[in-house]
Amino acid sequence: MASLESKLLDGANAGYCSSSEGEDESGWKVSNDDDTHQQNVMRQLPGTSNTGAKGVLSDFQLFREEVMHHREQKNQQIVKQAQRGMMESSKEERERVQNGDDDDDETLENMRAKRLQEMRKALTGRIFEITDSKQYLEASESNTSSLILVMIYEPGHEGSEHLTHIFKILAADFPDAKFLRANAALLGTTKNFKTLALPTLQVFFNGALVGNFVCVDKQLPEEYTTFQLIQFLERKRILLRQNRYVEEIDEDDDYDSD
Repeated sequence: MASLESKLLDGANAGYCSSSEGEDESGWKVSNDDDTHQQNVMRQLPGTSNTGAKGVLSDFQLFREEVMHHREQKNQQIVKQAQRGMMESSKEERERVQNGDDDDDETLENMRAKRLQEMRKALTGRIFEITDSKQYLEASESNTSSLILVMIYEPGHEGSEHLTHIFKILAADFPDAKFLRANAALLGTTKNFKTLALPTLQVFFNGALVGNFVCVDKQLPEEYTTFQLIQFLERKRILLRQNRYVEEIDEDDDYDSD
């Protein structure tokens, strides 16, 4: 799919590097990082040979119980880590510790509490997985008055994983916008593209590409936050808070306020 890769790299606003489950009402597959776990559960379920209604319902009930138990365990683990201060420190927190800012203990606790809140929110945010190139084209050509944000990623890629986390939080905060992601391999991109261009963030509005940010994490601060991404997009006239794209920004409007 060389033409698609050319479109990604040569599209407007392109930047360059220096070197929940099921489907929604439209048939989109909800991206779920627990898919592997769910598949393992299904393989281990007893009574899979039961094809009657009772057997199917029994299998499904056991499956749901296993999935819910797994999610509850993950949520409890997050809470315990936050309480013990074991959650991975942000850059700002590490700098405070290194500088011996003991007077800022309350601030650090507030920062950890905020991150815990974000992680819980990420559990509720729904992003949709593009399952084939046809779906990607449908998303890019969709004539809708809502913003469509598409992340092109690779599993295990650090920048892609961070943007996925950011996407989940934004999806919970802005349910009117649509957040999608597409595996770069699914789109037929080259190895060079995967090395130099990921993660790529594209934004569509009314069937038009209004934002094409190759290697978007290199255009943002290290360990960027949801608010920093929102501000970045607003400078490009992509207004998540209003779910629209504008040709010009009114200087009287304060889009950077939180």
